[in-house]
This record gives sequence, C-alpha cells and structure tokens, in this order.
Amino acid sequence: MNTYVLVERPGDDEEVAKYRQQFAAKTDDEIRELLNKQKKIGMVGVHQQGLYVRALMEEFADRAMPFTFRVDKV
Repeated sequence: MNTYVLVERPGDDEEVAKYRQQFAAKTDDEIRELLNKQKKIGMVGVHQQGLYVRALMEEFADRAMPFTFRVDKV
C-alpha cells in the first residue's frame, strides 16, 4: 500500500469538492481508471495531486469501492 501525508491548507476542501463534482458524472470503471493512472504516476509530492487523490479516496468510499492508496491528513 502506498502512503502519502497531506498537510491541509486553507481552501483544500473547496478544491476537493471541485474534483468530486467531476467524478460524480463518471462510472465506477472510469473512477477505477483514474486511480490506476495515479498509481502509475506515483505520488510526486505535489500538493494538488494529494488533493486529487484525497477526492478519489472520498469518491471510492461513497461508492463502497475498495481503495488501495492511503492519504493521511495532518
């Protein structure tokens, strides 16, 4: 399992909400593909990428789908 620690900043929740709005129109298979793409890229330490993966994590949880990245918020 991959682990990434996301240090929260002001405005992060709004950014995550924007990604979640985009994900709402996608099928489960399309969401899985987005996660697989992030796995191939790997976590490069960019804050925006952390927010994107956090949004994916929340989307997977809402859809009761297994998620294999771990994002810890501090």
